[in-house]
Amino acid sequence: MSPRQRAYYQGITLAPYDLVKEGLIGLLLVGVLVGGLSVVLSSPDEPPLTVRHVAATAPLTFLQTALGELNGTDSINTYGPPYNSGSGSVQFLGPVSLQRLAGVHIPINTAQDMVRGPLRDVARMEPAVAAALQTFDGATPARQAAWEAAYGAALTRARVQGTTVQLPAGGYGPVAPLLTGLLTLGRSGLLEPAVDNSPRIYSTDNTRSILFLQSAALPAAAARFHLIGSQWGMMNETGNYPGQAWLWLYTLGYQVPAYASSPNADALVMATIAVLTLVLLLTPWIPGLNRLPRLLGVYRLIWRDYYRDRAAPVATPPPPSARVVPSGVACARGRSSMTRLRMTTVRASVSMALVLGATLAGLIGTGLIYTALTDHVWGALMWGLPLALGGLYWCGRALAQGQRGLRQRRVRRMRGG
Repeated sequence: MSPRQRAYYQGITLAPYDLVKEGLIGLLLVGVLVGGLSVVLSSPDEPPLTVRHVAATAPLTFLQTALGELNGTDSINTYGPPYNSGSGSVQFLGPVSLQRLAGVHIPINTAQDMVRGPLRDVARMEPAVAAALQTFDGATPARQAAWEAAYGAALTRARVQGTTVQLPAGGYGPVAPLLTGLLTLGRSGLLEPAVDNSPRIYSTDNTRSILFLQSAALPAAAARFHLIGSQWGMMNETGNYPGQAWLWLYTLGYQVPAYASSPNADALVMATIAVLTLVLLLTPWIPGLNRLPRLLGVYRLIWRDYYRDRAAPVATPPPPSARVVPSGVACARGRSSMTRLRMTTVRASVSMALVLGATLAGLIGTGLIYTALTDHVWGALMWGLPLALGGLYWCGRALAQGQRGLRQRRVRRMRGG
């Protein structure tokens, strides 16, 4: 121990302390607590939404989506960067558009990439698809548009019988066999790799196959799982389950009417969060804001015990008298000190586990409160409020006890032990 440390601890009785043992006990208790709660409160494991699933369970939705990709009425065709040079979803922050600055770096032609391209692969093995594709490619744009319009009108009166989509008679030419072939490809699970068309053996870029679902299937799934913007979906889990509560501030921007109705909502929310983050980071150096804690005086309310002890006069202790302690009494005191130390270690471990449990309860309660407010599930407040308030109270109590013990040790050291 250095002279400085020796002077610091002068007059304080020191005892051995097994920090590793305490840490292992706390880790074991927390592990059992987390493992047990994860069984009861684990996140829902919903199966992924795939093109194959949509083709098998909602063939009419699949065909309507494919028709929109083929005739260019899908929103992706006019989206803008990074997919094409359109302007349908280009957002601005003042005169600046970050999308256009980034440019088109994921070029997508929906008719070629999502319909005709995959069908050319099918045409090598299906003569009927090959003939229909040749007929469609050889027709004039006006003729193609007439076939597509007739097929779109027929889809509104189509019926699904088993695995077959029955269409009324109409003049839609080769469009019906083309999209039927695409439906068969989707049901086989081969449309997604054909649409993504990655040259790599292992690829995680599923942008194109996800965009194939964005017109109907994804919005329907998002509404079913409470993930749309009006339901604070950014911070929700799948289903009616507390999710990412720390995203409340970001998704709050989408609830502001002026932002929600703006075509530049994403850019405005992003800029607002960036400004608020900078203000938070620079608060110690911003004149006026850096004086708020001292002016409000909330810290004195939180640490009122410290300031009360600090204001109290410190009595000067009399010099200790020299006295001889019998060896038997010293050994008994040593054993008693070790017993108290062991009890203190156990109490500290249990206290740590209780604080972590209270923290977890507070987080769960906060999530339930957000669920009640966003999804109007008011029954969640019955559980959310007690959990959140109880967790907050217990954590504050433990913090106050820790600070009180620290102040007492400091006072004992100042008074000479």
